[in-house]
Amino acid sequence: MAQWILTVIAIAAVFYNTVVTHIILKNDVKHLKENVDRIMVWIFDQAKK
Repeated sequence: MAQWILTVIAIAAVFYNTVVTHIILKNDVKHLKENVDRIMVWIFDQAKK
């Protein structure tokens, strides 16, 4: 259970950093989508373990 809590916190932190970076640098949507895709792949990878 503790691992899931840490996982959720980690995902939230990465997502927050991605959004903040996107806003500050005004990156194109493609870059934001690539980050989201990378996060989703990581989540599925964690879920399989």
